[in-house]
Amino acid sequence: KAQMDCDADRIYKFSQEKSELVGRVGELQAKILNLEGQMANLHHQKMTLEDTMTMERNRATENSLQLEKKLRDVQ
Repeated sequence: KAQMDCDADRIYKFSQEKSELVGRVGELQAKILNLEGQMANLHHQKMTLEDTMTMERNRATENSLQLEKKLRDVQ
């Protein structure tokens, strides 16, 4: 009987520990999903910024070419 009581206590403690660990796993999975969402958002921002920079670079190049042409026309 004493061994059964000891085993029952151990089973109860392991069950409690398992429940806590399952809860922690759930919390960590939620954090992972949150971080993945943040990463996707940052990736989108990066792509948008790269597109904007490319457009600005092209605009600056075109402006520079136009100014060079005007300068040549004036000379």
